[in-house]
Amino acid sequence: MLPDILKKTGIRGASPTNLRLFRKFYLAYEKIQKTVSAKSFLPQIGQVDVE
Repeated sequence: MLPDILKKTGIRGASPTNLRLFRKFYLAYEKIQKTVSAKSFLPQIGQVDVE
């Protein structure tokens, strides 16, 4: 099962219950990704140059 695979790779908190809750949240709020610009997540002060 996916939780077992994630646990072996060192990902914590990926219980079957949590994965169901993550999916439920995504399905309820999937439009957020389409409407919010990625720029809004960048800090405005002290931006780091990523080259």
